[in-house]
Amino acid sequence: MNNLAPINGIIEAHRLHSEGCACRISPPARGSTAEQMLKAWLKDHPDHIRKEHLAAKEFCEWFDRRLNSRRSKCSR
Repeated sequence: MNNLAPINGIIEAHRLHSEGCACRISPPARGSTAEQMLKAWLKDHPDHIRKEHLAAKEFCEWFDRRLNSRRSKCSR
């Protein structure tokens, strides 16, 4: 049991950071569309693997950049 305590502590600390995920992938910028999309994805995919999480994060960030570039073009 004592061997698991430090690992559980690390995961528990990470849980606060990223909706219970233990992948340890840094989240997108706070308040961004990508952050909201990734949180929704994490809720829908509780048993994901790290590679899936990374792919989802990259897609959410790409999509967020696309949305922001469209908004900037429309405001000109």
